[in-house]
Amino acid sequence: QLTLDVHLMVTDPFQYVERMAADGADYLSFHLDSTNFSRRLLKRIRDNGMKAGVIINPSQPISLLEPLVRFCDMVVLMS
Repeated sequence: QLTLDVHLMVTDPFQYVERMAADGADYLSFHLDSTNFSRRLLKRIRDNGMKAGVIINPSQPISLLEPLVRFCDMVVLMS
C-alpha cells in the first residue's frame, strides 16, 4: 500500500481534482499562482477525499500562505 502524492503543475488545477481522486491520489497539491480561488480548490480537494496541499516558489513571500494554512494538510516549498 503506497501513498500517492500528486504535485500539479498545470494552469487550471480545478479540472484535475476528480480525476486524481478517481485515480487514487492521497495528497493533491497545486501552485498558488495557478488559481485565484485557492480556498475553494483546497475544499474541493478535501471534499473528494484527498489531503490538500499548496506549493509556493522560493521567490514568493511565505506570507501568501497565512490566510490558507489552516485549510492545508501540506505545504511544499519548491527549491
